[in-house]
Amino acid sequence: ALANVGKVFKKDFGSVFALTYNSSTNTTFTTRRDFNEQGTNYPVDKYTEYKDTTYSNVVLASALWNLSYKVHPNHQFGFKNLYSVNTEDRVITRKGSTDIGAGTWESSSVRWFTQNKIYSGQFNGDHYIEKAKLKFKWVAGYSNIKREIPNLRRMTRAKNTPLETDSVPYTAVIGSQGVSPSSCGSMLFQRTDESMKSIKYDLSRAFTIGKSKHEIQIGGSHIYRERSFTSRLLGYNFYTNGSKIYKNDSLLTLDDANIFSSSSIGIINGPGKRDGGFMVGESTTPTDNYQASSMLHAGYVMADSRFFNSKLRFIYGARLESYRQKLSTIIYGLPGTSDTTVVDILPSLNIVYGLTDKINIRLAYFKTVARPEFRELAAFQFLDFTTLYQISGNPELKRSK
Repeated sequence: ALANVGKVFKKDFGSVFALTYNSSTNTTFTTRRDFNEQGTNYPVDKYTEYKDTTYSNVVLASALWNLSYKVHPNHQFGFKNLYSVNTEDRVITRKGSTDIGAGTWESSSVRWFTQNKIYSGQFNGDHYIEKAKLKFKWVAGYSNIKREIPNLRRMTRAKNTPLETDSVPYTAVIGSQGVSPSSCGSMLFQRTDESMKSIKYDLSRAFTIGKSKHEIQIGGSHIYRERSFTSRLLGYNFYTNGSKIYKNDSLLTLDDANIFSSSSIGIINGPGKRDGGFMVGESTTPTDNYQASSMLHAGYVMADSRFFNSKLRFIYGARLESYRQKLSTIIYGLPGTSDTTVVDILPSLNIVYGLTDKINIRLAYFKTVARPEFRELAAFQFLDFTTLYQISGNPELKRSK
């Protein structure tokens, strides 16, 4: 669904408003296999094979409102706003062998809902100072992102039997101590809050020297980012008490709708001493939370020179960046803060020669820098249900140039 409204008033004031809504549903069937290389002259050994079915519903809703106002032929202001809500609701079911040689079978599912709320706003101005022949542009921006996984739930069951079709029932995979993200009944809660404030400005002037045309541009930008990330992992263990109360294994064969009902929690009426039902446990670690911020100060100078009726063009300059990044979390049980500041000079040169009206020869030289994101630095670990990989950041990452 899409709705747009636009209006210009007296050629000086304009407004655009838009609403969009889109919902899509998909079902995907996937076969996943893992193999072992046993060595030279040995066959490749297949040890896992899963059949996955993924049901997903993605919804994107957004609202846009842009305003512009021309105070004077040489002065114009704009105000841009965008708010969007993006959600993905996934249910993944899996059946297959976790160890073909040992006859270990798995039947599992995950319910995975993710919501992203994003607001972005910009206030900008374009100005031309006639007497000095100067162009001045500036943009002040603010954005806010909230990402939430309110309850990622996983159900995992397994059995040992030569054939998956045997009548041996699947039993829930639940430990006696601690909670694993791969155990039956595990619940993961995550929330990310991030905001960014920025300002950017550019000043330029065009002039001629003989038959050549030139434009010099200088400017700068300042960007401040702040992020808070929290994560909790809850799940179920058996309630036991030494030789007085043992766990009731019969609960492990109950279906998803009944296994964690109130009648299965705490002390239950089981045979003999097997009165141990389920209890809720938490395995949140200190590394599952972090706070981070960054501040980027940048300035640049650039020139654009054209010769021989613009057949030969030089675009050259340099950018100076000072970047400070701070991340606070718990490392090896102790509070840890990574606080680094780096300064980079990034030159750039582009040469364009118009060989004909349709052919340009272009040469370019430049330096760039890539810096690790907060998530790539944080030691937090996340288990990807699809690949079964533990995804973790590395606090020792450095920038690359």
